[in-house]
Amino acid sequence: MDSQSGTSATTIKAGDTVQWNFVDSMPHSTTSGNCCTSNGIWDSGIKSSGIFSHKFSSAGTFPYFCTVHGALMTGTVTVNP
Repeated sequence: MDSQSGTSATTIKAGDTVQWNFVDSMPHSTTSGNCCTSNGIWDSGIKSSGIFSHKFSSAGTFPYFCTVHGALMTGTVTVNP
């Protein structure tokens, strides 16, 4: 889940950073790409606690998913210019 919006869909401006907080002690990841194939832009690795951040330098729509939960946990970051 994205900590800036509290939902799986977030809209930001180019140059902003999104931070995911892993707080429920269950393993999750935030991995860029359509479920369930990473596109290599970012990958938090599997975490059960801690924080992962990614800075979005350019505009676009960036899907992501949890490698542990697959299609049950997906989201999108929309980056406006």
